[in-house]
Amino acid sequence: MEIHHISIFVADMNRALYLFNNILGFELAWHIEEAKGKTLSDLLGIKNMVAEIAYLSSKTNRVSIELSRMIHPVLETSNSGFGHPGTVGLSVSVHDLDSLHERLDWKAGPR
Repeated sequence: MEIHHISIFVADMNRALYLFNNILGFELAWHIEEAKGKTLSDLLGIKNMVAEIAYLSSKTNRVSIELSRMIHPVLETSNSGFGHPGTVGLSVSVHDLDSLHERLDWKAGPR
């Protein structure tokens, strides 16, 4: 068995794309600003779902990321804290921590 991709629901697509593309080096494979339809709704079990979806692939490993921002229904952002059910962690291996820290300090990304 092999993991195909990881889905992450985000509140701000621009900031998420900036992080995964500009900071972490993923390449944007495709981006749909308004994905909808019965198949998508049935697949995820959310009636009349509409979402913005971006799919990114990594040049250096076999991990792909699917970013989804819900348009309908509008869901509230929850800040329940790390470790609660539904929260996730992202671990990365960094070869030059000082360089990454500098990039994060100088490029806060779109707000």
